[in-house]
Amino acid sequence: MVKIVTDTGSDVTPELAQQLGITLVPVYLSFGEKVYRDGVDMSPDELYKRLETDPIHQMTSGT
Repeated sequence: MVKIVTDTGSDVTPELAQQLGITLVPVYLSFGEKVYRDGVDMSPDELYKRLETDPIHQMTSGT
C-alpha cells in the first residue's frame, strides 16, 4: 500500500486531498512570537491578508 502525505505548502485543497486520499500536514507559520498551523489556526485568506499588512514578516517552521 502506498499513502501520499504532503504539507499544506503544496496548496492541495482539503477537498482534493480527501477525494484522492492524500493526508495533509499543516505547515507551522510564525509571526513574531505567535505560531499558527496553516489551514487550522489560520485560513489562507487570513495568511495572505497578514502578508500584505503585518509589519512582522512571516516565517515557516523550516526557516
